[in-house]
Amino acid sequence: DSEVVVNVDNTGSITINKDITGLNDNVTLTDEQKKAMTFELRNAEGTAVKTFTYFDMENGSIEYDGMIPGDYTVVETGHPNISEYMFTTAEGDLSKSGTLNVGGVLTLDLTNSYAHDKGDLELIKTISCENWDGSTTVPDSIKNNISFEIKGPFGYSETVSYNDFTEGKFTLTGLDVGEYIVTEKNEVTG
Repeated sequence: DSEVVVNVDNTGSITINKDITGLNDNVTLTDEQKKAMTFELRNAEGTAVKTFTYFDMENGSIEYDGMIPGDYTVVETGHPNISEYMFTTAEGDLSKSGTLNVGGVLTLDLTNSYAHDKGDLELIKTISCENWDGSTTVPDSIKNNISFEIKGPFGYSETVSYNDFTEGKFTLTGLDVGEYIVTEKNEVTG
């Protein structure tokens, strides 16, 4: 058996920092999600010399002392699914490289970006109307007096007039996924 002996005077330290952006303040990663965020620290040959998870980090940082000088790359090999969010980090941003010099400190910073999932909300309103002339077209006097107040996550609020509907439907697009309350405001008389 051979043993590698490293002179600590000829080594350096590697610090890896991980930042996560795009999550609302009320989102806290579970231990399971932290363990699903996995990393490898690879040497110049591409061999993993350290493996760790976000769970192993302290406040998003981990340090390795006594590292042999050379080129290193930290690679994020897995990331967690976070309910109502999509992972938006570009593939090229999942790794960072640098060179560790004797007695030096190599700092490698990675950032994960998330964006709130988006979706559409379709409002459907059916009005049965028979006018004095026998027609069933809903008159503008009725359309103009019906509106819908929509309230949703993160302070979302919008009012939509029935006059904006097409064939009894109106679609709001690009909304944050979450719970919405739709209240009809009906000021029709007669």
